[in-house]
Amino acid sequence: MFSSLEYDHNNYTKDGELLIPAPYGFKPKKRVRKSMHFFNGTETELPTEIGIVKAIEPINGKDFAKKIRDLKLASFAKFSERDADYYLSRIDKVDIGRPMGMHFMEKTGIGGTKIELRIHKVIFRK
Repeated sequence: MFSSLEYDHNNYTKDGELLIPAPYGFKPKKRVRKSMHFFNGTETELPTEIGIVKAIEPINGKDFAKKIRDLKLASFAKFSERDADYYLSRIDKVDIGRPMGMHFMEKTGIGGTKIELRIHKVIFRK
């Protein structure tokens, strides 16, 4: 997922910057809507609400997670192989060039409360 200046609403990242979901509870360096969660840019570590799916060289979750952790940015320090596999699997199902957003969903069950990351398509109205 990459940043695009075409969708500039609450987008503080550079055009073409690789985006990763910001961890749950992470405080952005710039203002974003409270109702939306956001992606963080891997170069600037600034937030954006919308990312664009683009093609990249094939990579597995382990290598992708290591690549992100090697950036030494605070918001990605705990980016795990499991996180990377989930993220890549969700994006893989979406057409190239489609805008995407994300949110965290709280599920309460017998075992307690569980917080789940949801990555979804974004549809714009004209």
